Amino acid sequence: MRTLEDQRNADMSALAEQHKEELVAAQTLSSELQKLLHEAYALLKEKESEKDSLGKSMSEELTKVKTESEKALNEART
Repeated sequence: MRTLEDQRNADMSALAEQHKEELVAAQTLSSELQKLLHEAYALLKEKESEKDSLGKSMSEELTKVKTESEKALNEART
């Protein structure tokens, strides 16, 4: 009877230790995933900023080309 109780206690202790290790691993994984999420969000914001900047540059360039074209057209008419 004593041996069964000792074995049960050893099994419970081993399970508790395994559970503890799994919790630590899950917390580490969660932390790493959170870091990756922050990095991905920062990259997304950076790309959005680049896109906005490029869009602004293209818009300015199109306005410039349109103005120059209109000017050239007006000069050609006169």
